[in-house]
Amino acid sequence: MLTKKQNRSFFSSIELQHILILLSSIFLIIFSDYIFRGSLFKTSLWLFANPISAFLTWFIVLNIIYLLTSVFNNYRIGISSASILIIIFSIINRIKYDFRGIPFIPEDLYLNNEILTILNVLLDSGIIKLMLLSLISISFMIFLIMNLPKFKLKNKDRFLLLIISIFFLFSIIKTNILHQIHLKEKNINCSENGFILFFVSNINNSQINLPLEYIVNDLRTLKINKGNNSRSNSVKPNIIIIMSEAFWDINKIKEIGFSKDPTPTINRLKPKSIYGYLESPIFGGGTANTEFELLTGNSTHFYNPGYMVYPNQIKKPIISLSSILKKQGYNCKAIHPFKNWYWNRREVYKYMGFDEYISEEYLINPKYKGFFISDEYVTDLIIDEIDKADNPLFIFAVTMQNHGPFNDNRYKNYPKDIEVLGKVSPESLQILQTYTQGIYDADKALGKLVDYCSNTSKPTIILFLGDHLPALGKDYKVYREMGYLSENNIDHTNKINLTSVPFILWSNYKTESKDLGLLNLSFIGPYLLEYSGLDMPNYFKFLQHFSKEIPVISRSYAIDKKGNIISSDNERYISYNDDYMLVQQNILYDDKVFEDNYSSWIVEKNQNYNLNLHKITIDEVILEGDETIIRGDNFYPNSLLFIDNRRYKFEYINKKEIRIKNYLLKPSSKLQMKLFDSKNNLLAKSNSYIY
Repeated sequence: MLTKKQNRSFFSSIELQHILILLSSIFLIIFSDYIFRGSLFKTSLWLFANPISAFLTWFIVLNIIYLLTSVFNNYRIGISSASILIIIFSIINRIKYDFRGIPFIPEDLYLNNEILTILNVLLDSGIIKLMLLSLISISFMIFLIMNLPKFKLKNKDRFLLLIISIFFLFSIIKTNILHQIHLKEKNINCSENGFILFFVSNINNSQINLPLEYIVNDLRTLKINKGNNSRSNSVKPNIIIIMSEAFWDINKIKEIGFSKDPTPTINRLKPKSIYGYLESPIFGGGTANTEFELLTGNSTHFYNPGYMVYPNQIKKPIISLSSILKKQGYNCKAIHPFKNWYWNRREVYKYMGFDEYISEEYLINPKYKGFFISDEYVTDLIIDEIDKADNPLFIFAVTMQNHGPFNDNRYKNYPKDIEVLGKVSPESLQILQTYTQGIYDADKALGKLVDYCSNTSKPTIILFLGDHLPALGKDYKVYREMGYLSENNIDHTNKINLTSVPFILWSNYKTESKDLGLLNLSFIGPYLLEYSGLDMPNYFKFLQHFSKEIPVISRSYAIDKKGNIISSDNERYISYNDDYMLVQQNILYDDKVFEDNYSSWIVEKNQNYNLNLHKITIDEVILEGDETIIRGDNFYPNSLLFIDNRRYKFEYINKKEIRIKNYLLKPSSKLQMKLFDSKNNLLAKSNSYIY
């Protein structure tokens, strides 16, 4: 039996433990919000302006600490591990929000390789200082906590604490508490609710679903109105789409000038091309979502902001421009000079029906400019593919050279083709100079392709567009400094300005010139097929008809055919938005009744996907003096040579020959070439050749 003194000591230990957990949870919500906002004053304003969100955030953090305390039976480890987790997530959120304007969400946890791959170009001095401050804070907290008295829970108390903390956290996640508070989804944002509460509220966030009654009653009407005209075109032109990284009309910033025209090719082509702007679903990054809209006609605004559709949703064959064209006799190829696994493109392109995906791993002697493979090299790849194509060709190319951020001097070792002029701060000038050089190079590469296609007899169509606007500094620094963003954001002006990317549609056999104005990026695919005189599925016919009534429909507004801006709470917006969502949901997730013959527009198995790229062969081994020539086909510089299952270096000569030293071989040696990606996935391997 405990004496009175022992009993008081016991309860003092319990009180100390709970007081420390309470104080730690308060510190963590303040420090996490400071990381997000970069100012204690702004954090204080948030705490007083949003007491419910602040309380819920504290309650979540408190239960996380209690959960970890009960798991480890140690409040010191519970506080320390919760601190590390929350601060690391908060820093990731700050980096993503600074450069893309979109918060860190749970789905991003599946994309850790993508994040690490481009982290080296996202870090700047401000973020590094914040990381150091966080590291010091975590270390200091852990040092203090680990020197506090030890205290262990009884098994009964530990189990009770575990059940209670799990119950509360599960209830908050399962009930999606923010949706219960705000009722309207558009009010749920990181700025108002704080990062921690926003992140947790997005854990249980599924695809928007409409009632079954709505689908049954309205789908037939929509199907009747979609239009049923089939096309048959004797001319099947080559179709080349170039999605140019961060390409935008820099001339829209009126406060600066240039030593020469940044986009002479675009301006030269306009008098005989279709041109205008496309409403991109993203800003600053996340190109895969733009690809998804362009290739499938589906809108990403039915998903949460920042949600990446490619790695999370595309798990089976779907209708895409590639599958539509392949069904009409096209050879379909995707080109992206970066890692094949990025955004899960390797698998997604297979489901979309591409024949080949030419990624960084397969490139022969790629030319770099700055940090990434140059746009000119991508143009040369496209020209090579056109040269050797027998069937009509569809190429979808996504460039990489002008990937941000741009606060570097990546072109310092190259001739300066263009200069930015005007009164600009040194930091903004560097950003603009780097970005404008990339724009100039992209336009020049387009000119090279157009000049080539102008002199070929193969009918060819080129669609050139940007994927999103560039993130010109943190928190829209350059846009704000140059007055591009309006202080009075009336009628969604800033949103439209930050999502409108230029496009131009040119062909070597048509001379029609037309300004399409602003159009949803998800609607350009049907327009391209109509322009090409090719057939399309019912879904694309519906989009074609729909876009003539509502050229733009985004998450927060729509623009009708008369140019009127319609807010998302307007009944007209809701009606049009529901129609679009209904059909998209039916095509992607439901029974596909909107499509008369869905299977005729998708590529079910795609068994020959990348087959030609993966045909590595070793045909002969020839001794030449003290060296050995290995001959075959599809040798890649990124391949590895294995002799008797051991890896050896080789000298790359060309796609059909490599050279090694004689002493590496002995009678009956087994030779094999293998191609791996940067995640050590085996992409291709040759036959085993016995010497």
